[in-house]
Amino acid sequence: MLVQEVLLLIAGLVVLYFGAEAMVKGASQLALALGISPLIVGLTVVAFGTSAPEFLVSFVATWEGSEGISVGNIIGSNICNLTLILGTAAMVYPMAISSGALRREYPIMLVSSVAFYGLAFTSQYIDRWEGGLLFAGILAFVGYNLWLVIKMRRQMKLGAEEGFSEEKAMEELGGEEVEVDEDATSAKGIAKNIAFLVFGFVGLAIGAQLMVDNAVVIAEHFGVPSFIIGTTIVAFGTSLPELATSVVAAMRKESDISVGNIFGSNIFNVMFIMGSVPMIFGMEVESRAPIIDFPVMIAITLLVFPMMRSNYRLGRVEGGILLAIYLAYTAALIIWPNAGAAAA
Repeated sequence: MLVQEVLLLIAGLVVLYFGAEAMVKGASQLALALGISPLIVGLTVVAFGTSAPEFLVSFVATWEGSEGISVGNIIGSNICNLTLILGTAAMVYPMAISSGALRREYPIMLVSSVAFYGLAFTSQYIDRWEGGLLFAGILAFVGYNLWLVIKMRRQMKLGAEEGFSEEKAMEELGGEEVEVDEDATSAKGIAKNIAFLVFGFVGLAIGAQLMVDNAVVIAEHFGVPSFIIGTTIVAFGTSLPELATSVVAAMRKESDISVGNIFGSNIFNVMFIMGSVPMIFGMEVESRAPIIDFPVMIAITLLVFPMMRSNYRLGRVEGGILLAIYLAYTAALIIWPNAGAAAA
């Protein structure tokens, strides 16, 4: 009864997670050793690195002709980020919401999601040039954040009342905090971080292959569309690290964790992954996605804004609503896996 495939799928997730951790650590420390600011490393190297699991899974799935897993993974991950992760964290401890995240990242997340939906809706196929448009968007987003860093530093030099600090900018821009290892610039430290980087890339490749191959086998065995596997099992798996991080932070009552990071993750999922992978292959979109799953993703994206804007706080009631939405959506996918085919 597919015990081996399920175990290999779980093994793929574990290898994918540790591969991503190693790659981000190695790349970050090498960048810091070159004298790059921790803030800039957090906004660029770490931001791209934390999207690596979703990217590799989508790349391998598309390479093997399972575009359903690829597109489902991105839609499912974005829904999971905004419902399961934020909802669970808020249920553990109410979250303070950064006004900067709502002012900057949220509109970009919404526009990128709508653009992704529009491209998929017109022909149920994302051409290479359309992928290029999305990828240009992520370059513009990263460039915009770097421009904000430069602007803050100029304000500090001009003696503005609110001086620049890495910590303040990290909180404002939603970058990941990066600590510098003491031996990062030594020959031994550089060799160690190169080894982390290589191990990370290999782990990501192996983990993605294991996840995709065994997800396809499981889907075929139960007659479930690969898109549903991508939207549920694969999306949940690639979101587990963010879920664990958010819950631990909430338990420590560090309530400022992460709304910016969740928004940033959704932006990278759409513009980086759904930009770069279709740029290489082109990509078919499952017929049910524009009818059911994209509208659900957009509706949830719209819903979270008034929840967060009210007193700039996400409480347990709102968290419970988001968690219930995730459970209801996942249950509907499992109970009616072919609903979109009938609608189409």
